Amino acid sequence: TLEFKESTKSLLPIIKAVVAFANTAGGVIVIGVEDKSKKIIGIEEVLDEKACLEMQTVNLDWDLIKKVFSWINKEPNTDQAYNLGLLVDYFGRQYPSNGAVILFAKNRLSLFPDAHIKCVRFKGKNKSEMQNYLDINGYLINGIEEAINFIENHTRTGVEIGRIKRVEFFQYPLQAIREAVINAVVHTDYAIQGSSIMISIFDDRLEIANPGGIPLGITLERALAGASRVRNRVIARVFRELKIIEQWGSGLQRIIDSCLKYGLKKPLFEDFYSEFVVTLYAEKEKETNLYADKKILVDYLYTNERISTQEAAKLWKIVPRTARTKLKHLVEEGLIKRIGLSLKDPYGVYVLTSKIW
Repeated sequence: TLEFKESTKSLLPIIKAVVAFANTAGGVIVIGVEDKSKKIIGIEEVLDEKACLEMQTVNLDWDLIKKVFSWINKEPNTDQAYNLGLLVDYFGRQYPSNGAVILFAKNRLSLFPDAHIKCVRFKGKNKSEMQNYLDINGYLINGIEEAINFIENHTRTGVEIGRIKRVEFFQYPLQAIREAVINAVVHTDYAIQGSSIMISIFDDRLEIANPGGIPLGITLERALAGASRVRNRVIARVFRELKIIEQWGSGLQRIIDSCLKYGLKKPLFEDFYSEFVVTLYAEKEKETNLYADKKILVDYLYTNERISTQEAAKLWKIVPRTARTKLKHLVEEGLIKRIGLSLKDPYGVYVLTSKIW
């Protein structure tokens, strides 16, 4: 009444065991354990690659698929769809994978009713009073931008018109917002029912929560150090192909770095097994002299676009040699970049790094 199987790569022995159990008193099949040694070896998490037998390939929105791949000047074909895991074969027939259905099926909510994003702006610092609400039920690949827009619209702190361009100020760095939203979509456990991605905006913080904690085998400490185990490999492959995500395992660190460079308190990451929560704080870090110098420099560059070493020295009221050292550190930090013919070019200037600010 008990059978151990190493994997599901060969279905015939498993089917034979099922038939044998069905002809007797029933039994239990444990997959992911060596039969002889009884050593637990586990199995790969394949539910986002598994064939969705309730759907057909015609249920996929191929117009949308063509549109999103046009972002990278590619025309998706059948081979690419197989390579990405959008299409799989099951006993000689072609089906969309669960991952493909979650991303591109026209009627995906009939099978995955919680594959959507809820956005709420609360009044104050708790959930007692709601100011605004948006339920994003469309395709997740478009929903990412809708969610980011909702956050931007409810965390905008002001606008400054410079000599050349219009600069908008937000409570949180846009890079951190984008990374956190994409991370939630890629790592949500869509098999969990009754829970969806939830974005909560308060006066003092922004919380982005997704169903499903960190995948088994990865601790929070290891995840923060850059270790990665992708739960939804089909979604991750598509996002990687479309340049929506850049590098495995680096998203959480980029969230931390961008918040610290923005002068904010270090973000909080919490793993509750069935839920993962990222919290960005609007609270500024205690303003040290270094941060004060950064703020003075950023304010100057928003208006003047560029600054020389001599101008920075005057701005900070220090000698040029000290200013040169400070500017070098800020270049290494990624806040600014230097434009010049060479490192010793006397006419070299410094400008803000647009991807951060």
